[in-house]
Amino acid sequence: ITGPTGNICPNEDGFTFSVTPVTDASYYLWQLPTGWTITSADPLSNNITVRTGYTSGTVKVSAGNACTYNSNTSDLIVKLHNVWAGVVDTDWNKAGNWSDNLVSSSSCPDIVIPSSAPNQPVIPTGTVQVNNLVMIGNSASLTLNNTANLKVSGSLTIPVGSYIDVTNATIEFNGSSAQNISSSNFKDTTIKYLVISNSAGVTVAPGGNSLAIAGKLSFGTPNAGLNSGDNITLKSTKAHTANLGEVGVSNTVSGKFTVERYINIGTGTGEHGKAWHVIAPNTSGQTIKQSWMENGDNSVNNYGINLTGAAGAGWDGVSPSPAIKYYVPNSGQGAWAGAANSGVPLDSKNAWMVFVRGDRSVTGQWDAPKPTTLRSKGTIKTGTQT
Repeated sequence: ITGPTGNICPNEDGFTFSVTPVTDASYYLWQLPTGWTITSADPLSNNITVRTGYTSGTVKVSAGNACTYNSNTSDLIVKLHNVWAGVVDTDWNKAGNWSDNLVSSSSCPDIVIPSSAPNQPVIPTGTVQVNNLVMIGNSASLTLNNTANLKVSGSLTIPVGSYIDVTNATIEFNGSSAQNISSSNFKDTTIKYLVISNSAGVTVAPGGNSLAIAGKLSFGTPNAGLNSGDNITLKSTKAHTANLGEVGVSNTVSGKFTVERYINIGTGTGEHGKAWHVIAPNTSGQTIKQSWMENGDNSVNNYGINLTGAAGAGWDGVSPSPAIKYYVPNSGQGAWAGAANSGVPLDSKNAWMVFVRGDRSVTGQWDAPKPTTLRSKGTIKTGTQT
């Protein structure tokens, strides 16, 4: 068999294989690696054109005619470029871990990671640029160590069960046409640092678990745009609160975001007791009850607060002084006034003075405080805030 044996791209057309004609043969039976297809008009010819699949393998051919068939085959081993083999270890940058013993490159548009590889790849450090990333099977993975940066200019094809682990690293989407991503593409549906550098826009798929940003969401180019799909959460924990970087005048941010604020309240080491906090809303679109009161649901653990105030105003309980107030300036030294009711829009004031007792399970005056996270969902606030 004659034909290409190396530097062949996965999932591409136009590769030709041929065999010297066999005397009296009227047909040829070709056997291709899994997922490959014959695209030429006559699949029984001694000369075929194929579309590759995602696996390397052996091209075989045998010949026959109406009277006899010779099962003996001619074989040609073909190794695809950019297909992970993982036969040495997990190091992405080691040539022996790739099907053709060449580290992945931009010469082929797809990079393929199969679940069947004995070691799944790890990018230990530095920046890796890929076009399309394709995972095969339900247990493939790509892990980035904390100084690594993966840049994607094309698409992600990642079946359920497979994932990219950027829980401690950076991923950047820098395509020239619109890109779509899903929270299920990522381990624990979490990205530490997400950079958007696509002027045609990046859209997060709606539904399923929210895409959690643990560190920072930022723009890498002045015209880049992001549509959250109403499915991004800026996470807040005891250790760190995620943030949205500078949004330039030509950057676009659309869709709703969930923004969290962890309150380090409790009885443990380093935690404080029940206290007043001044907190500025980060989103618009929900009321006080829908957001920080978790719709009045006391079965919610680790989130929300109980708020009290005047009777008949939708609060969790009645108290002589409101537990959520806003500042009224220009009256001497100023004064504090209580929110009229729990249906007031959360962002109707620039900031609230809130008495935090703990999460929604802390309902009684003498209940011990517990750590909690306040969250709201809506249009995220950008630009100058006062």
